[in-house]
Amino acid sequence: VGSMTVPGSAATEKTREHADRQRPEGDAATSTSTAGVLRGLPPIEVPIPLTVRIPSFETKSALMGLNYTTYNIKVDDFGRPHSVNRRFDDFVKFHDHISSLPYHRREGGRRESEGLDQQPAATLGSIRSPSGDPLIPALPPKQMFGSTLPAVVEERRPALELILQRATRRAEVLYFDTTDALWRLLELPPGCAVVCRFLTPSGQRSCQCMQDLSGLLDPGKEKEQYRLKHEAVLKCVLNVVDSEARGVISLPPAAFASVMDVLHFIVSDASPEGRQGSSKDPREMFVSGGGILTLLRVLAREGTAGVTANGDVVVVPRGKRATSAAATDNNTATVRIDQVKRVLNGLIQASGEAFSTLLLHTLQAHDGISVISEELLPVSKIHLHDTIAKLLWLSLDDDVQACLLGHPRGLDLLGSLFASPFPSTRVICGLILATLASAERLDDVTLLSKIDSGLWQLLTTELLPSESLSSSARVPGAMLSSLTRTPGCLARVAQCLGGASSQTVKGFACWVLSGSSSSLRPDSQLSKTIIGAAEGLILQSKDLDPTINGLVAQLLLRFRKDGMRTLRSTPGECVAVDESLRSALHDHIVARRARNGQDAEQQESYLSSLVTECDARRDAVNKAVVPAEMNDAFKAFDRYLAKYLQSIEDTDAVLSKCKAGLANLSSAAESELRPLPELDPGEVLAWATSALELQEVEKEIADLNDRAEASEREAKRAKKEAHSVEQQLKAVTADLQSMDARIISEGTAPGDERQ
Repeated sequence: VGSMTVPGSAATEKTREHADRQRPEGDAATSTSTAGVLRGLPPIEVPIPLTVRIPSFETKSALMGLNYTTYNIKVDDFGRPHSVNRRFDDFVKFHDHISSLPYHRREGGRRESEGLDQQPAATLGSIRSPSGDPLIPALPPKQMFGSTLPAVVEERRPALELILQRATRRAEVLYFDTTDALWRLLELPPGCAVVCRFLTPSGQRSCQCMQDLSGLLDPGKEKEQYRLKHEAVLKCVLNVVDSEARGVISLPPAAFASVMDVLHFIVSDASPEGRQGSSKDPREMFVSGGGILTLLRVLAREGTAGVTANGDVVVVPRGKRATSAAATDNNTATVRIDQVKRVLNGLIQASGEAFSTLLLHTLQAHDGISVISEELLPVSKIHLHDTIAKLLWLSLDDDVQACLLGHPRGLDLLGSLFASPFPSTRVICGLILATLASAERLDDVTLLSKIDSGLWQLLTTELLPSESLSSSARVPGAMLSSLTRTPGCLARVAQCLGGASSQTVKGFACWVLSGSSSSLRPDSQLSKTIIGAAEGLILQSKDLDPTINGLVAQLLLRFRKDGMRTLRSTPGECVAVDESLRSALHDHIVARRARNGQDAEQQESYLSSLVTECDARRDAVNKAVVPAEMNDAFKAFDRYLAKYLQSIEDTDAVLSKCKAGLANLSSAAESELRPLPELDPGEVLAWATSALELQEVEKEIADLNDRAEASEREAKRAKKEAHSVEQQLKAVTADLQSMDARIISEGTAPGDERQ
């Protein structure tokens, strides 16, 4: 038998074996040890996917005419067949070796033969089960002559088969043996040894085994990776992650990264090489085992309430697998969160439109709606809102919609997400509510009115004036693009534009499409929906709100610029669509021009009133009589007011420029359709600054008046107190004079009364 090397087998196994022997009994509360053993992890018993049979044998001729027999060993290696031929002497050496291995206790702390007669230093070959059978069956006796006789060989064959079958079930052979005797006998590759060791109870608790498991993902080991997708491996990995999520254990950074790498491979790999040997779909097994909720629980434990939503909470950058060397104490939680999101991202991308079915199974089979509502939506876990909302949106097909509306807490879940402090979460949940409303799944008029009211408030108070918000409070275009990346999501947004949707729902859908950073998809159905909504449902409506009208106009302009460029249409179709868009936008531009003229007149009147009021206040300040100690303050205020009046004059120049622009627009509107001129942001800022400065002037004048009145009151009070003190002093002086006169008349010396 040729020699082979199994990663982490020699020195590493000795260290692991020594750590297990030195482990104190009953110390299950400690989650980790210095040897990398997760003592608190409750391992699960899974059958090792390694079966051995000896169905046949063959007699061969050697040198000098001697015959010998080889036994044909058939191995099922995680679903893949493998065969090897071995002589009886090979079995003798193997049996002698495993019989001498030290016997190890069960996970409960009792030896399998405790209570039976045995030697103090028990070996695997000396132990019998409670039924009296040896753990390792005895080897058939050797024979000097007749060893190749069919009767003798047939008698040996089942006994040798039983020895191999027992050996592949013992942790002493799979995990603790440092010589790799089993793997050499069966000629199995290193990957089989690594995975089998991990599946033992001791291997599930070993951080080193977890890292060895992820080592199979390195380049050049593609042929070994199919074992990672077996159901037994997935169950053990999910058990480790679930224990981490519930706080039973705390994985070191390197072990955590290794487990997440293995999970990412299981849910995202779609290569034929990786699917061989697995009878079930790995992603379905992952979801059936509660994998999605388990990952969300890990995120809930690792994250904090202070985490700022980044807008794209599921799709995270792809990169190299993180290791403990790359993580510091300050960013370990962030690294772990990214690793978990990478697994979710891999599941979503690999599943495609089938992700809806996977999430539906989570919501139904594991009561996902109740779990999310009770465990993942409290205030302390608001950092999960973006992730949960996006998972629901990406999977929101008809069945998921029915599941949300059919569950007693489904609408409450959506309400909690819509009340999230993160704008991106509210946008995603707004799309979900808009989809439910446009699909006519809601017949409660009050609820529909609340949805319209909430979407309208979101549009007018947060989304449309987003330029005035800080960068962290804005919804990035990349996030909006991700919401319409798949055909199913794009179809749902198009559904919100047509049908029986309200004006607010249509306007919200227009904002999402026009705010996306990516170009409109060359989707003919979406193109027809946009044009139809613009012509027949929105722009020609007399009762349409101007805000919604503006959103649709922006979408149409962008569609004309980006969308038409990508559509493969005939020249005649392009001309027809272009004329249709011109007609749809004409009324909107005329109304917009009229509103701009009215706004300009109102602004001019407002600025004139500001100038008049400032002149009046300046005259009042100049005529005011104030205490001497306040003269310096008034001088400084006078300089400030002069600077402010100068800014008013500058604003007049800006207003004149606006009037000229409107005049040019009116003259050119009939000849050419083009976007309306926009005010320079700096000019708008100057107007706003002028208004704020006027408020500061009013506050300064009021403060000065208050201080003058306070000074006058203080002077009156001081004068009154001085007069009172003077009267008291006069009374005391008179008393002293009277007392001195009495002392002189009585001829006595001054005493205590005088003092």
